[in-house]
Amino acid sequence: MTSPGDFGSIRVDTVALQRLAKRLRLIIALVAVAVIGVPWLGNFAVDLLWFREVGFQEVFTTSLKWQIGMFALHGGVAFAILYFNIARAKPRTSGEVTVFASGVGAAPSDVARILPILFNGFAAAVALLTGLSASARWLGFLMAGRGGDTGIVEPLFGRDVAYYIFALPVIGATITTALVVVVISLIAVVLLYALKGELQILPRQQATAPSASWHVAGLAATAFALFALRLWIVSRAELLASTTGPLVGASYTDIHARLPGIIGAAIAALAGAGYVLYGASRGRVARHLQLAVIGFVASTSWVVPSSPPSSRNSSWRRTNSRASVRTSSGTSRPRARPGGWIAWSPAISPATRSSR
Repeated sequence: MTSPGDFGSIRVDTVALQRLAKRLRLIIALVAVAVIGVPWLGNFAVDLLWFREVGFQEVFTTSLKWQIGMFALHGGVAFAILYFNIARAKPRTSGEVTVFASGVGAAPSDVARILPILFNGFAAAVALLTGLSASARWLGFLMAGRGGDTGIVEPLFGRDVAYYIFALPVIGATITTALVVVVISLIAVVLLYALKGELQILPRQQATAPSASWHVAGLAATAFALFALRLWIVSRAELLASTTGPLVGASYTDIHARLPGIIGAAIAALAGAGYVLYGASRGRVARHLQLAVIGFVASTSWVVPSSPPSSRNSSWRRTNSRASVRTSSGTSRPRARPGGWIAWSPAISPATRSSR
């Protein structure tokens, strides 16, 4: 006996949908084994035999341990974050969807059995991609812990150059991965609470439930905090490899304009986190979240260069070639270029040219 759900004139057999979902899971598992598992096992066997033949089996086992460890750690943490947030926000019964369905003029259906399968599969897929991405960077994690120091300190932030070579890429990738997982969790939670009618998105919906407000606000504040952390740690350090000037490195514009802008954007991100939490205390988290996102985007839009590095470099070459002003003695007078750089183009006097 089936339990059909009614969508107006369309009747949906939920038992048939569950059978179809089981078949789809089996097909997906078989395809994953054929496309991912079998090629991986083949590469694994070839690499093992090769490293054993050349006497570097220890190198192979070390790389394998780090790949498995990074996959398990990052994938497990990503799945735990997604599963916890989705499990807390997802509808338990079909009755929880009635408010949203009636608010948008649709008929509710039995989703209590379908949604767990969909969202758990979604969490597993995101965790799998996160683990695979982390395992591919195993060498970076290894070098970050064992890279050592070069003894050369850069002058802007006073850090050893080894920090930027070994540690910074891993820190940036980890923060970015955490940010992506939190943002995905936030989007899923917002959709689920809206589906249950506990989050006020449409004007005709009921007021936002306190539990939903604080849950959404907590995830949003975490995302803003991660944005601020990435701006403070990664974006500031990236100025040392800036290509906005004629040379690679932090230019006058980077130090006196973009660096304060990055710091201001990090402060704006923290302010956005506080503003969202304040909105949760007033039961208006959706409105405050929208305003916080708009304000943060507006505060960070001018920090990013408006043109790609290649075009900026070519424009610098063109302007620098005309930067000098020849004097009567054949020398050149410096002319300030945009961004504070002083362009020198030595001019050769007629006497010097004739002597050559």
